[in-house]
Amino acid sequence: MKRRDFLRLGALSAASLQAKELDGAAQALFDKQSGISANKFGPFYVKTIAGRVVETEPFEGDACPNELNNALLDHIQNESRVKYPFVRKSFLADPNNTKPELRGKEEFVRVSWDEAIKLSAKILKENFDKHGAEAIYGQVYQWGSLGKVGHSQKTAKRLLNVLGGYVNELGGYSYGAATVILPHITGFIDPTLAPTKWEAILKNAKTIVFWGTNPVVSNKIAIGVPLHNSYKYYDEIRKKGESGEMKIYSVDVYHNESARYFGAKYLEVVPCTDTAMMIGMCNYLFEKGLYSKEFIEKYTVGFDKFKEYMLGTKDGVNKNLAWASKICGVSEQDLATFCEDLAKNDSVIVSGYAIQRQDHGEMAYWALVTLNAMLGHIGKEGCGFVTNDGMHKNADESFIAPKLAAFETKVPQKFIDSGLVPKTKGYELPNSRLIDALLSPGKEITRNGKSYKLPKIRVMFNANGST
Repeated sequence: MKRRDFLRLGALSAASLQAKELDGAAQALFDKQSGISANKFGPFYVKTIAGRVVETEPFEGDACPNELNNALLDHIQNESRVKYPFVRKSFLADPNNTKPELRGKEEFVRVSWDEAIKLSAKILKENFDKHGAEAIYGQVYQWGSLGKVGHSQKTAKRLLNVLGGYVNELGGYSYGAATVILPHITGFIDPTLAPTKWEAILKNAKTIVFWGTNPVVSNKIAIGVPLHNSYKYYDEIRKKGESGEMKIYSVDVYHNESARYFGAKYLEVVPCTDTAMMIGMCNYLFEKGLYSKEFIEKYTVGFDKFKEYMLGTKDGVNKNLAWASKICGVSEQDLATFCEDLAKNDSVIVSGYAIQRQDHGEMAYWALVTLNAMLGHIGKEGCGFVTNDGMHKNADESFIAPKLAAFETKVPQKFIDSGLVPKTKGYELPNSRLIDALLSPGKEITRNGKSYKLPKIRVMFNANGST
């Protein structure tokens, strides 16, 4: 080959290579895509360049777009994210001699996805075969995932059911005390899951109380995809408060954002004293003749026993406003005015989860229902009480997506009958008693009148949860 031809060919090759590089750069630079997505903050548009999220924009159907979605860029592409499977060094070296004393001290080793899956499956299967379902704790909560296919709770629990069973957590951290006690008080839980609509409250209630709840903040998120339709009703409530058409109260341990937004009369209560405050209010309603005797006699049972308690017939302690004030920190005068407003006006008490997330938290909801029964507003349109934290937990809309059988938690019976999948052996553990199980396996405990034996947990399977 002549030198001239060699140089010409080299120049052409270099030009071709450079063109390909420019092509790739152009493709990366101009490969802009936009699509719609959704999470528990709400729906939004996402823009990407070369597969990298560069911007989010509000969805026009969202009544009050959540600014938390602006943090997705940092959340998804943050350097602190664990992008690959890692296994603790000693565990990887010998799964049968994992040296637990080195947890938190030794390094983790990166492994391939195939290796991680095989190791996880091996540990699950070996422990199940040797110790049974009680050895596998399936801590799979739901707040981190959404949708049908990528719903970690359903897919992970289905996996553990295919294995043959596991220890399932019983109850929830958010609403745990309420779900146990309310069916004993009201006979069912359903009304709290589909509570009074804001339209009815705005139309009929003259006094509204936000008790242990901060809906302007907490309703930014939901179990489903929120469209934040409740915020237009918050605006209406605020306007009614400003015009004097509605009295608004906030009972909380701090002057929260909702109280300030609504311009509510703020009653600062000592933490964990809501029950005492309500009992004192019940006492006042009774002594002043402000309670609905008709409602109590027609719709309730057991009032005589409660009356004995609040009047101190047996223990000698009259649980009046003076007694309650010393405990809860709200003045007697403010408590009296509060009671008068609730009794003399059609009212609704919107309670959050906070008052039952405490020691003996079920008592707060029991007192809440008792107080409302004495007020006599239960059953009136837009009045009574609401315990579903401002009604955000079911989002704003109905869930209309169809069920996907392949991603349901329960394994179809035909696979069990055929012998392809073992018959599921399930264990239940009240979710607040996990530490007890780790410290005292085999111990007998009770929950809601039922006995449970704490399992000996050997493997903790955590998918998208927070143990």
